[in-house]
Amino acid sequence: MGLAEKRAIEAFKTNNFNQLKSEIESLTGFPVEFDITWDNFSSQLEGRSSPVETMTEYMTCMFFKPLINAFRSICVDDMGKTALKSLLKKVQMINTGNFYGDSGVSFESGVLKLDFYFANADDVATRETAIRTKIEAIL
Repeated sequence: MGLAEKRAIEAFKTNNFNQLKSEIESLTGFPVEFDITWDNFSSQLEGRSSPVETMTEYMTCMFFKPLINAFRSICVDDMGKTALKSLLKKVQMINTGNFYGDSGVSFESGVLKLDFYFANADDVATRETAIRTKIEAIL
């Protein structure tokens, strides 16, 4: 990982992460623990003309928007909030570069694992559906 990639990751952590985390927690009604393997995302940034913009788009569109939309649907009432709170221990975000859609989502032992490579960033709905469906099946 080069300096440009390190700067892009740090810029996202500094400028975007806390706001997105707060939005999620306002929907769920409880603190959500995140386990993000930041260094794994550098491969998605290599060779990009604007790694900071790429990192922001990647994390926001591939991970956070779908997660926010899924939680918005699940936590529409107290029943959903209570069920989610009772089972969700943390959200893990990784990038192995292999998954998209349903195959990039698992929910086991209270850990919601999201593993999406950077493709079709605008297709938030597919990832949102995959996340929501996986969670609702367990709740």
